[in-house]
Amino acid sequence: MRLSAEAIARVAEATEGFSFAYLKELFLSSMMRRVALAQPQSMDALMTSQIDTLREQMVSTSAEEATLPAPEAMNMLPPGLRSVIPGRVVYRGGPF
Repeated sequence: MRLSAEAIARVAEATEGFSFAYLKELFLSSMMRRVALAQPQSMDALMTSQIDTLREQMVSTSAEEATLPAPEAMNMLPPGLRSVIPGRVVYRGGPF
């Protein structure tokens, strides 16, 4: 489950700007995919495809966060809507 020297350089370049959490996810998800496949692919190929997947997730997460209400706007919501769970407004009941 090792990367070739060339793959290490490609992965380092392709993951520029990834947080430590995303780098950890890249390694874990690549290893889990390799274990799950009936005919394992090379780690080079798996990591390359996982980088693309994670980059898409980063973009979609950024787009979702851009549409969230500002914290000050939360104070204008009815009390039952003021609970927020990672970027999602959750209705907890109460007057509307």
